[in-house]
Amino acid sequence: MHHARQIRRIQSGARAKLPGTVRFPLKVPGIRFKTERLPIGTDDLLACIGATIAIGDKELAAGLRAKMTVVRREEEIFTRAVSDTAYQAGLSAVEIARRAQRVLFEPDYLDPRELHAALIKRLKSEYDTRGLDYDAEHLERALDLILVAFPNLVRLAARQCAAKYAELTDARPLPDFVELAPGARTSRLNVYGVMPADLNRDEVTFAEMLDSDLSGTVEWWHRNEPRKPWSVGLILPNGAQYFPDFVVKVKGRNVGDGLLLAEMKGDHLLNSGDTQDKVLASHQFYRWPVTLLCENDGRVMTIRQNATGTNEPDQVFRVDLMPGYL
Repeated sequence: MHHARQIRRIQSGARAKLPGTVRFPLKVPGIRFKTERLPIGTDDLLACIGATIAIGDKELAAGLRAKMTVVRREEEIFTRAVSDTAYQAGLSAVEIARRAQRVLFEPDYLDPRELHAALIKRLKSEYDTRGLDYDAEHLERALDLILVAFPNLVRLAARQCAAKYAELTDARPLPDFVELAPGARTSRLNVYGVMPADLNRDEVTFAEMLDSDLSGTVEWWHRNEPRKPWSVGLILPNGAQYFPDFVVKVKGRNVGDGLLLAEMKGDHLLNSGDTQDKVLASHQFYRWPVTLLCENDGRVMTIRQNATGTNEPDQVFRVDLMPGYL
């Protein structure tokens, strides 16, 4: 790896300085963050999902249907106008089972067989409560139909339960210094006094905004690298850890020891992958990270999720508002 891109974070006394590098010591000693991890056992998570999943009359009715409502998306060749048409389709049992299995495999931190068993148990209790007749084959078919008709049911229940059962633990303290190649750009408020080499353009724009604060609102900021022993992680509905890009110490902030988490997203990633889950993710101690979009003119916008589940720009990001961001 090229030296300009290389960052070495080393606990004091761990090893001699690398040749051709400069050490930048930690300016605020003793920083130690709190991170979230999932518990080793999943019994409580499975029980929570089984109890939390929203299976009511509407969902049970879907389990009795012979046909499913399918949305067909069409794009006009010349105008590129997109239209969605709902129609009733008779899906084969094999296709229904395949689509339902895909839903069961989405929370990859859970055994899909155990998740299936928890959902069957919940469905059985709903039938018993209503005095409905059933056999094992009927329950299997009904659950498949429900998961195909409402694929977000498991995701929503998993989000609540993952947040509920995620364990809050102390991460390792920040290393006493970083090592960078000579000529690294300095930073006024970074905890090591240097601009990390791995920042992209949008992240540099945000870091420069923090460094330009003369009001004292920003006390220091830190680049939160993914999957380090000292990193801040949040648990997403699929069980993965999410590591927001920045940790900012904000004067006057009354949440999480005054720390605000921030995540930069490019416009092309705003509604792709797990970004929608990240916008809704909340840390047990630091609360919701602020998700930001850097526009082409350099203006930074906060992001919110609207009623349709789409992420969109909300308002212009301002450093002086950081104490009040949730």
